[in-house]
Amino acid sequence: MKRTQKIDEIASLYGQIDRALTAIRGSRDNEHGLSARDVLSAVAKAAASGARVMQEAPHEVSKAYKYPVRYTTAVASRLDGTVTWEVVRRVSFGAPSSLASRVGHTPVEIFAGLAVTRDGLLSGDAFGLLRGKFVERYARSGKLIGWASPMPHDLWHRFGAWEHATTQQGCAQEIENKRATLANEARVKIITARDARRTRLLARVSHKLVATFDDARACGFCAAGITDWAAGRGIALDAEVPIAVLARDGDRRAQAVALLVARRALAVRP
Repeated sequence: MKRTQKIDEIASLYGQIDRALTAIRGSRDNEHGLSARDVLSAVAKAAASGARVMQEAPHEVSKAYKYPVRYTTAVASRLDGTVTWEVVRRVSFGAPSSLASRVGHTPVEIFAGLAVTRDGLLSGDAFGLLRGKFVERYARSGKLIGWASPMPHDLWHRFGAWEHATTQQGCAQEIENKRATLANEARVKIITARDARRTRLLARVSHKLVATFDDARACGFCAAGITDWAAGRGIALDAEVPIAVLARDGDRRAQAVALLVARRALAVRP
């Protein structure tokens, strides 16, 4: 089986798993459950190792609150040339019991020579395949939509563990852009404690000052990451977002953009 055929089969399997999860959970997408990506990873591990693999959503917290919590588990095991997988919706109250389940069967050969991974993926990606140190990012249709590259350790604190772009060369260029951003910030004079307080206060309270896609890029963040962040919050890429909203987002990257705009308004350089 050719590589492209295997990828199509994996995409088809992803769809089967997603439909199985929807069937047992209904519209309860926010409960303690596994994603189709989690289950696919379990199936791939079982195909590669031959061992029985179990994926379980964290639900131990329910024991302290004394009320039932519904969650999803997945089990995958290989027998000869087939991986059998099952997703089960359970309720945790006393002894966990099964509410609903779906079973599927997948040929082992579709994973031959491919390393399925969840690392480096954005929220809109279906699955990833390792290619050396890079990760190919695929959509539900099996279409290659981009690449992910491990972030150099000296950039982790600011930008996270992975870089994203549509090509491998694009990932390298984004990393260089981030280095240039940090180098430029290091060259300018350090601001005073008073100026830092003014900047943080303005970022927290201002609904008149807004940030744009270009402001996020000026902070060194990649286009793929910005797009993923905006999609997760239902924000259009051409939207102007009040910096007070970004400052309260809880994501340190959004907060960095808010501070950039606030510094500019106060004519304070980092």
